[in-house]
Amino acid sequence: MLFYPKCLMAALLAVALAGCTKPQGGNDSGGVVGEKGTVSFLTGSESEPLRPLVEEYARGHHMKVAFESKGAVDIMLALKSNSVPQDALWPSNSMWVTLSGSTAAKEGQSIMRTPVVLWVKRPVAQRLGWVGKHIKMQDILDASNAGKLNLLMTSATQSNSGASAYFGFLNAFSGQPRSITDSNLSDPNVRNKIKSFYRNVKHSFGSSKWLKDYFVDHYDEYDSMINYEALGIEANQTLTQRGQEPLFAIYPEDGLAIADCPLYYVDHGDADKHKFVQGLLQYLKSPDAQQKIMALGWRVGDAGLGTAAADPRVFNSDWGVDVSRVIQPIRFPNGPTIEKALFLYQTALRKPVARAYCLDFSGSMEGEGQRQVKQAMRINLDPDEAAKHFLQVGPDDVTVVYIFDNSIIAWWVVKGNDPDQLRQLNENVQRQEVRGGTNIFLPVQEALAYFKTIPDLERHMVSVELMTDGQSNEGSLDQMMEAMRESHMHVPVYTIGFGDADASQLKDIAEKTGAKYFDGKGDLVKTFREVSGYN
Repeated sequence: MLFYPKCLMAALLAVALAGCTKPQGGNDSGGVVGEKGTVSFLTGSESEPLRPLVEEYARGHHMKVAFESKGAVDIMLALKSNSVPQDALWPSNSMWVTLSGSTAAKEGQSIMRTPVVLWVKRPVAQRLGWVGKHIKMQDILDASNAGKLNLLMTSATQSNSGASAYFGFLNAFSGQPRSITDSNLSDPNVRNKIKSFYRNVKHSFGSSKWLKDYFVDHYDEYDSMINYEALGIEANQTLTQRGQEPLFAIYPEDGLAIADCPLYYVDHGDADKHKFVQGLLQYLKSPDAQQKIMALGWRVGDAGLGTAAADPRVFNSDWGVDVSRVIQPIRFPNGPTIEKALFLYQTALRKPVARAYCLDFSGSMEGEGQRQVKQAMRINLDPDEAAKHFLQVGPDDVTVVYIFDNSIIAWWVVKGNDPDQLRQLNENVQRQEVRGGTNIFLPVQEALAYFKTIPDLERHMVSVELMTDGQSNEGSLDQMMEAMRESHMHVPVYTIGFGDADASQLKDIAEKTGAKYFDGKGDLVKTFREVSGYN
């Protein structure tokens, strides 16, 4: 039960998307003149390569389709709160529908599959003696503990690939039980091994695609990532085109999880839309469509093994991609145990974070910008709000908040996750009012100086989250980057635009520091769940 790449999809996407309506407001839509109506989809990013197939089917039935992408946990939370207005649901894993406890998603069928594997540079795999061998999670842990392997992966509470890997760790270190139970979660030996695993993760990401892109762009800095088989193949296609050494796939035999990408109908009482989704399901499961899906690097068939006609240039055995090997995936536990496991990850097992929030309270943020920043910090700092969205602060985290205009107005630090201290920190933010000019670079420099005072900083994932409208009239990016060079630290600065944000300036800051820009003017919960996943 394995998965396929997203790289080959580039050619198909270029052709198929040519007839699509340009996305607006984060949604993609495609259709033809004279459509009978619009069928809307809430999807994970994993299904994006198949949108051209859906649009092609829709045009043939004189319908229009619209897509909105959300992360796996966000989809689960939307189901849980009965707030899925779309007509169809296409998450990365049926686990999230199970966890939601919702019955709104109906008639689900897996369209394609992909395993979550370790992708490692081949020379490293050869040096470790892993080529042609059966590898277990303990082997990977031993190599990383010995400093022979550095890891990138996604967050277990933000991304399905991260959650799938996490449950793989739980399964392996619990002795491969029939199903993970609450007793496995409380086992000190299991906890210690998983904490050790995460201690060696260099960076965490909120998106599997962003992880893949980051690894390729920083190829010389890292030697492995835990990600979908499909995305690793896509990465290899890019690396090969660049003349760089491709990655080698390692399938940990005691902790392999599969993403099954099911498509569901969401019943809102429209018989025509119901009929459309039923027909689309049949089409996507047809031999012709399944062959096209395989050409995009995804595994198909009821067990994810329908790869007899797989293109060896895609499922390349030289890359360690093995379509002949029978893979026994782990069993995901029941909903309550999944939820307890994710809570445990967020509050006790993940790598600690040292995070500085730099909050713009300059005059240009008056009104909507100020309101949005305060709402964002309530989501992050109020323990009850944070718990709803798996954004809890951990016991070894360091949380710093800077309030700034053209100077530092105030700043506070909370070490750990004492609820009263976090609530007080949130209250401090809520009492702030806007004032003078703007220097968005100053608080970043101040954060760098503070990070240098943390004795065990190397134990933490370190980041700055700059929340502003981006209209800086003092300071400069050059000064900020010089301060970073002098600090001998490379700290990603994630920029979040509010109000009338100058997106170009904020994107430049994020790009120069190896981070990402986020638009905070839309879905704040989604934005901050995404940002949290990159730490």
